[in-house]
Amino acid sequence: MKNSAYLLLLVTLFFSAAEAFAQNCPRGVVYRREIRNQPLSDWNRFVDAVKKLHSMPGKDGGSRYDEMAKIHTDYFDQVHGNAMYFPFNRAYLLEFERELQKIDPAVVLPYWNWSVDIQALERSPIFYPEYMGGNDELDGLLVMGRLGKWMVSHPEPHRIRRKFNNGTKISGFNIFFQIGPDVSAPYLNEMGEIFRTSVSYDAFRRNIEFGPAGGVHESIGGVMSMKLAAYDPIFWLHIAYVDSLWNSWQRRSPNRLKVGFFNGGYSGAQTDPNVPGTRIIYLNGDHRKMDPNTLVPGLKYPHKLGELLDIKNLCYDYK
Repeated sequence: MKNSAYLLLLVTLFFSAAEAFAQNCPRGVVYRREIRNQPLSDWNRFVDAVKKLHSMPGKDGGSRYDEMAKIHTDYFDQVHGNAMYFPFNRAYLLEFERELQKIDPAVVLPYWNWSVDIQALERSPIFYPEYMGGNDELDGLLVMGRLGKWMVSHPEPHRIRRKFNNGTKISGFNIFFQIGPDVSAPYLNEMGEIFRTSVSYDAFRRNIEFGPAGGVHESIGGVMSMKLAAYDPIFWLHIAYVDSLWNSWQRRSPNRLKVGFFNGGYSGAQTDPNVPGTRIIYLNGDHRKMDPNTLVPGLKYPHKLGELLDIKNLCYDYK
């Protein structure tokens, strides 16, 4: 009898947890996959949804896609070079994914793991015609592939250009650390060094944002090197990988999934008396505080920092 009652309790608890999980994540946890590790049919769904979003009328004479991209331009200075960088990217990707899922509920954002391509980035499959297409060698216009001749409307109507940092090639770039630099090491060792030495959130954020993430932007060049980066569809695959790197760093220590890690190392950091064991920080120079209830700026839906820490609570993960 005792065993039967215990079994019944376990079953009840299991289904109660499953029911609660289903309410939070009706589809379960979906997996964002690297472009080389997903069925081509999934990639095609993603591209079709992006193209549809690009064809739907938005504000100011642009498309719905332009509206999403313009957020990055308008709020660039507020979310770069400070602790808002990772949370903004995470929330921004979620909103973009939601817009695509309004078109096709089965769409899940892919990501591009550029770390495996870094020594010859121009040869990455990302630039194949069936993916994000390549450039015209003379003027950098995006001409190939399913997204060829991509037009956007802001700040004025123009076609997307890329400008590789070494003509038709993309040179490798060094990663400069805030802690423990070793720019002579092979790239993957440098990535490992970032994870090994970045013991604080702020160190990791600086080492990624001003290191490989920024390097990819600058090396691809053109629109990707500027505030207008989100107008190039390759942007979303790039920052999805950046988000996956943050997730990987977070999961190396349970404390990194708590709000307390936002004690970014700024001289303005102070203990928050309302949140025991955590600290708040001031963003660079403007005395705005970050705490668990701080909202990510610029987005359509309210995203609190404290709700963005664990991606499984946001119903997605990376494979």
